[in-house]
Amino acid sequence: MYDEIYYEKHDSWHPEDYYALWRYLSRLFQYVGPTPAQAANPTSNSARIQAKKTGRRDDELAAMDVPKMPVETRYLAKHLLIHQMRFDLALERFPNLRPLEQVGDLGRKLYLDSNPKLVYDYLTRVGILL
Repeated sequence: MYDEIYYEKHDSWHPEDYYALWRYLSRLFQYVGPTPAQAANPTSNSARIQAKKTGRRDDELAAMDVPKMPVETRYLAKHLLIHQMRFDLALERFPNLRPLEQVGDLGRKLYLDSNPKLVYDYLTRVGILL
């Protein structure tokens, strides 16, 4: 029943596998919007692009079953939404994502690259190394 990448077990995953998950979730979460910055400036290019995306992946987002996801996926999803400034909006629009509020510290670093460049300050601070 669950065949999306965000339900896969991580028993033998390598940084490249986590990176693929990050890319998938990053793109998926871009359909949650507009962000507060985009809403504040609705005539910007970013807001116009967001307007075309909003709602297009709502079915998938509404069907996500957070408790069925491995803990690493939940951790990555939560912090990716925070990083993208879409966390509050996602929880408001998709009540099924509310269990992400309960996601605590992972207890270890999550490597998305074997040689992380530490380019995203927030992600690096929460132990997601890209």
